Amino acid sequence: MTRAPCPTFIEAGEGDAAPLVMLHGIGSTAAGWRRHISAFGVGRRALAWNAPGYADSTPLTEARPHIDDYAQRLLVLLDETRIESAVLMASSWGSLIALAAAAAWPDRIRKLILSGPTAGYGGLSAGKRQQLMDTRSTRAQVIGIAAMLEADTPRLAAPQAAQSVLDDLAHAQRGVHLDGYLQALHAMVNEDALRTATRVHCPTLVIAGARDLVAPAQQHASLIHQALHASRFHVLEDCGHLPHAERAEDFAGWVRAFL
Repeated sequence: MTRAPCPTFIEAGEGDAAPLVMLHGIGSTAAGWRRHISAFGVGRRALAWNAPGYADSTPLTEARPHIDDYAQRLLVLLDETRIESAVLMASSWGSLIALAAAAAWPDRIRKLILSGPTAGYGGLSAGKRQQLMDTRSTRAQVIGIAAMLEADTPRLAAPQAAQSVLDDLAHAQRGVHLDGYLQALHAMVNEDALRTATRVHCPTLVIAGARDLVAPAQQHASLIHQALHASRFHVLEDCGHLPHAERAEDFAGWVRAFL
């Protein structure tokens, strides 16, 4: 596969409202937002990127990148698509990039919407971070990224999640490559979103699932909400790590009110 030198994306809609740019999680791609692009692409541009190393986007040049490197590539995407300022909607790992971008370029990011956000693991000791990195990267390389993501799917959504949610998730996982995943993993393990959030002043909507096993709300979303300067926080019962997918109607209602 030939991958584009800059982040690729899918897009829909047009209008005068602030463009909405969607950032996927570490085990997903832009395809995970395809239903939301249609839903929110009314009266505004709605765009979902493939992060560097995902789908047909080239990996970052750094073997061990940091979240700021991804935020910089996001800024490149905004420039190339002529988006002067945007609302960022992010899932899980993508929330780390959204927070970093909002902290670094407050004039370019109007609002944030974080779905099942992770706080990263930069607050852990160096030894624990390395252990986490080694465990996850070894597993991905030994059994393969596709097999690993398939095996981990039951932990992402609550048990009662609709089959359509699981089907969409599987579709989005097809564009996850080992090189891109390992770079993203390094960035996530070494990022402390709680520290970054203290530098974010734009209005932010945080939505989490009460049954999130990947990034439990009390240890991740709740703490991010508390660190932010202007945040609203909602917890969805009987929902796992993917509020935007598992409870799409509730999620969309809160987002539209927030926008």
